[in-house]
Amino acid sequence: MDSPNLNALMLICERKTKKINITFIHLFTTFPTQFLSFNFLTNLVLSYGNLTGEIPSSIGNLSSLVSLDLSYNTLTERIPPEIGKLSQLQLLSLSSNSLQNGIPTEIGNCSKLQQLLLFTNHLSGRIPLELWQLRALKIFRAGENTGINGEIPMQISQCKELFFLVLQRLGFQRRFHVVLESSRISGNLYAANLTGELPREIGDCSALEELSMSQNNISGEIPSELSLLKNLKYVYRWQNKLSGSIPESLGNCSGLIEINFSLKTVTGEIPPSLADLSALEKLFLSFHGSIPSELANCKKLQSLDLSHNYLTESIPKSLFNLNNFTDLVLISNELYEGIPFAIGNCTSLTRLILDSNMLSGQIPSEIAQLQSLSSLRLLRNQFTGEVPKEIGNCTQLKIVYLQENKLQGTIPSELSLLKNLTKLVLGQNKLSGSIPTFLRNCSGLTVTDFSKNSLTGEIPPSLTNLSALQDLLLSDNNFYGKIP
Repeated sequence: MDSPNLNALMLICERKTKKINITFIHLFTTFPTQFLSFNFLTNLVLSYGNLTGEIPSSIGNLSSLVSLDLSYNTLTERIPPEIGKLSQLQLLSLSSNSLQNGIPTEIGNCSKLQQLLLFTNHLSGRIPLELWQLRALKIFRAGENTGINGEIPMQISQCKELFFLVLQRLGFQRRFHVVLESSRISGNLYAANLTGELPREIGDCSALEELSMSQNNISGEIPSELSLLKNLKYVYRWQNKLSGSIPESLGNCSGLIEINFSLKTVTGEIPPSLADLSALEKLFLSFHGSIPSELANCKKLQSLDLSHNYLTESIPKSLFNLNNFTDLVLISNELYEGIPFAIGNCTSLTRLILDSNMLSGQIPSEIAQLQSLSSLRLLRNQFTGEVPKEIGNCTQLKIVYLQENKLQGTIPSELSLLKNLTKLVLGQNKLSGSIPTFLRNCSGLTVTDFSKNSLTGEIPPSLTNLSALQDLLLSDNNFYGKIP
């Protein structure tokens, strides 16, 4: 094509093109300025392209632009203030770059802006007050910019449509009640470096669906007014300084799907009302006392993690009637008695992790029915009897940790059926016999620990065929012969 025709084609593109979407193509170039002459352009997406250099100030000439997405590149320098000229702009995504300096106040002129995504850059300074004049703003994410500092301003209350605010890992220092009372955020709240108590006025945020307060310095008790949040689905509160007990009224939040109160400072027993949460799928708690059998009423429960508590008594049999159960994690408690035979009912179970308790008795053969099990961790308990040969039926198993118990007998040959096994740890038991040659069939083994048992015989040369093996622990046994 000769030069006049090429110029004519470019002229047609400039007049006709409204949308440009180039993503996941490694351009390894600076911002393509030729697009800046497309006056009718409404959507410009150049994400995941390894663009370098700065955003040209002439970006402000694209007066029809509605959506500008330059995320996940390696753009540097400042955000050009000329972006404030884009009066039609609704989406501005500059996240995951290396942009520097402050957020330009001129962005406050983009009166139609609904989504402002600036997270994971090197931005600094205060968030300009002009941003809180954006009446249409619904989503604002500026987390992972440690240079942004100051306080969350009272003017945030002007953003009546704001429902998703993410400000994690910033340099903010602000009392939580000011953020909450001045901003009726109607969807999700995820903030960082917040102090003060969780105010009772939280009950006024009637549309709140997600309350994430992890990694803050919020103190005081959990207010009972949480029960007023009928739309609440997710609560995350780990790594704070909250104290007291879990309020009984939380059971009124019937739509709750996930609760994470894994806070060592929270005391008291688990309220029975949580058994009324019919939508609950994941529960992570810190509390004292015993595991309530009523939790079996949460028919949709999939994951239960009550680790690092002071739980006593036995594991309720009723829990193993939950057909959707995939994860049971009860690490570091004081649970005793054995694993109920009813565990065979949990055919969806993928992780059974009961480390560091006082569980005893034999490991039930009903484990054979757990066809989806990938991790079996029963270490540091008081289990007796033999390693059940039925474990060989759990063909999805990758991890078997049975160390530091009182297991006897030989290592069952049925373990050779575990083709996906990567870690087999049976150390510090009372196992006898020899190392089985079948281990050569478990070609994916990376860790094998038979130390501190009463094993005898020679170390089988077949172990040398385990090409993935990284750690082989055989000390404190009665082996003889040559090291293969």
